[in-house]
Amino acid sequence: MRIRCFALLIRVLALGQTFTIEQVLSSPFPSDLVAAQQGQGVAWVFDAQGRRNIWVTEGPQFQARQLTKYDAYDGQEITNLQFAPDGKWIVQVRGGPKNQAGEVPNPTHDTAGATQAIHAVSFEDGRTRMLGEGNAPAISPAGDRVVFSRGNQLWVVTLAEEAKPRQLFTARGSIRSPAFSPDGRSLAFVSRRGDHSFIGVFDTAQNSVRYIAPTVDLDDYSRWSPDGKRIAFIRQSARGSQAFALRDPVPLPYAIMLADPATGLAHEIWHSENTLAGSLPFMAGDNVLQSGRRRPESRP
Repeated sequence: MRIRCFALLIRVLALGQTFTIEQVLSSPFPSDLVAAQQGQGVAWVFDAQGRRNIWVTEGPQFQARQLTKYDAYDGQEITNLQFAPDGKWIVQVRGGPKNQAGEVPNPTHDTAGATQAIHAVSFEDGRTRMLGEGNAPAISPAGDRVVFSRGNQLWVVTLAEEAKPRQLFTARGSIRSPAFSPDGRSLAFVSRRGDHSFIGVFDTAQNSVRYIAPTVDLDDYSRWSPDGKRIAFIRQSARGSQAFALRDPVPLPYAIMLADPATGLAHEIWHSENTLAGSLPFMAGDNVLQSGRRRPESRP
């Protein structure tokens, strides 16, 4: 928000125009653009005068329309936009993350309180259903289930009307970052254990958990290969109680690991230099690793 307002301020000053604080704060701002896997649907978050809503459009006309009707100026974020595979539903997280005291942001001091919750929104008419409190949703490849984080564990809920979420399994650590395998039979996740973390795989058919090459290092950002036979992830050396140094930063190198989820074995395929330039780019967030399908070879 500060960066956006500052950028607008610079533009106005450069043009020699006058402005008010209200005009700066009410500047419209789109973000979080996503596209449907099927069809020509596109969705994004639009912040207009401090009111965040989901807007959508669809080809071939591509006429934009407001989908949700959040009319209150309550300061609640909208994040994690995802289309269901059939393009009929959009899953979103509404509400900010909890602070160290376990409190969700409530900037307007609403006496009813505030929550961070998963919502499903109909692409056709904007009908919205709350699926459960939590964050980091992952939609199954079949589009029938949504797995999300709540209370350091993973929960699952179907997109059916009046469905109730249930805990998917119980495991040690803080469980987060769920990611379905391409066939939907397995679920990769990150298990944080304080000064170290593991990549885990939950087998939905066997109802079992396997940890991938567990060490005392920090493993994160798991990504499935398109055929579901490999998992890539980031590994960093554990720092113990060492804090991030802002004045005199130290290098935080990392490696890319490739694992076989069937055996739990993994090996390093690349590592960065032990320099500041070779440190993990945290600004990339979850996009530090990307998976994609190989382009088909052209045929004569």
